[in-house]
Amino acid sequence: MTQHVNNLFYYDQRIFKSTWYAVALFIIISGYLTACSYEKKGAIHIRKRISDLLLTYSIATVLYVFYQERFLDVETLFFHIIHFDASGPFYYIWVYCQLIIISPILLGALNWADTEGKKKYLRRTAVLMAVLFICYFNVTYTSAFKLSSSGGHLGGGIWLFFWYMGMRLKAFLDYEFKYPKFVFCLNVILLCIWEYIFIFKDYIMYFPAMFGDTQISGLNWMHALQAILVLLIVKSGIECVKSKNNSIWNIVVRVICLIGKNTLYIFLYHLLFLEIGMKLWPGQNVFGRRLFLSGLMILGPLCLKYVKDMVYNEIVSISPI
Repeated sequence: MTQHVNNLFYYDQRIFKSTWYAVALFIIISGYLTACSYEKKGAIHIRKRISDLLLTYSIATVLYVFYQERFLDVETLFFHIIHFDASGPFYYIWVYCQLIIISPILLGALNWADTEGKKKYLRRTAVLMAVLFICYFNVTYTSAFKLSSSGGHLGGGIWLFFWYMGMRLKAFLDYEFKYPKFVFCLNVILLCIWEYIFIFKDYIMYFPAMFGDTQISGLNWMHALQAILVLLIVKSGIECVKSKNNSIWNIVVRVICLIGKNTLYIFLYHLLFLEIGMKLWPGQNVFGRRLFLSGLMILGPLCLKYVKDMVYNEIVSISPI
């Protein structure tokens, strides 16, 4: 969201550059959660996840096309659905579906690599090198759609690497830090150093795009490091809050978890509600307007999901068993 309000909520491009890690972090977490779900539910999770994702995406596309065109043309609607371009962030749907489908193969490779034996670390290295090669090959030689942010490449493009990282780090993320406060403070300091070197001093410009990807500008290997630092800060921070058992902080964590569980809806609909909000409150970007638009971009999708769930439950309750 922070990236999508560039030149609207803020004009300092250092803020914009500092947020390039966000999608990478989201995909790392998604890879981790997919590994957890697949471990518990197996292939049924993949089928259900893809069907839910495509249904939600299709509804979002209908709403976007209707809002922008003020009418629904079947041919236009179908074109936008199969090209994932009704809204800029929709590129991720195509990426995410591919990553979900690839997950069983990737998890199988990781399980094979983790088999105990003398060649355990050799197998892990082989899997990592295979993932890097596939990312490079797909970025260099495949382009199914002209989508932004590496969305058009097969196999998820560069995002396959971050998905792999999430699955690879599963055992680490399941582990609770012995000294979460120390880990939190250390990584906050490291992140501040990272920001100073790569953003304020602009050394980030000397690092090339990952795998030479021309579909995405800005993201490079240093952003991968930044994503890991933020991940460690979030993980250790949550563990610190849990250890304190403070009611206020627990509420904060619950709110964050609520937003996290509904990230898909916020991701799909926040630009739609941003456009609606800008028409409801036109004019200069005073603090109140920014606060209103920010709240609308989060609460709007959450309300939409609540209505969808309510309608779905009502249909299920009256349908014959």
